[in-house]
Amino acid sequence: MAAKLKVWIHERETITSDVQSFGPDSDLPDWLVDRLKGKKHLFEVQPAQNEVTLPAPRDKDPNGDFSPAVTQSQVNPDTAGGKTSETEGDGELVAPKRNGSEVDWREFAVAKKEEGYPIEGDLDEMDRNEIIAACEDAKAIEPKK
Repeated sequence: MAAKLKVWIHERETITSDVQSFGPDSDLPDWLVDRLKGKKHLFEVQPAQNEVTLPAPRDKDPNGDFSPAVTQSQVNPDTAGGKTSETEGDGELVAPKRNGSEVDWREFAVAKKEEGYPIEGDLDEMDRNEIIAACEDAKAIEPKK
C-alpha cells in the first residue's frame, strides 16, 4: 500500500491468530490493506502526484493586477447595472425581463403611464409583482402565458 500509517494499530488476521502491531514504518499485509479501506483517518495525506496548474485568466496581468476589459469611461450609464436597451429600433419602450429588478419595473411603468396607459395604483408603494400585474391590466405588456 502506498499510503503510510500515521498511528499505531493492533490487528489480528483471524480470530484465532496472534495480535500484530503496525505503525508508520510498517509494510502492511494484503489482508490488512483490504480491512483498512475507507479508513482515511489512519493514513497520512499524500501530496498529489499529478498536480494541475491552471493558467491565469486573460484579464489579469502576471503581477496579479486587474486589467478590466471595459474601462469606466466606456460604460453607458443608461445600460449599466444589467439593463438591456430601453427602446427597440422603432422607439418602442421594452419591458424589463420578468425577473428584472423592482426599480427597473417601476421606471418602465412610470414611462408607460406617461405614454397614456391606464396603470392604476401608487407605483412607489407596489412591489415588482404588483407593478407587473398593473402593467398587464393596463395592456402595457402582454400577459404571461
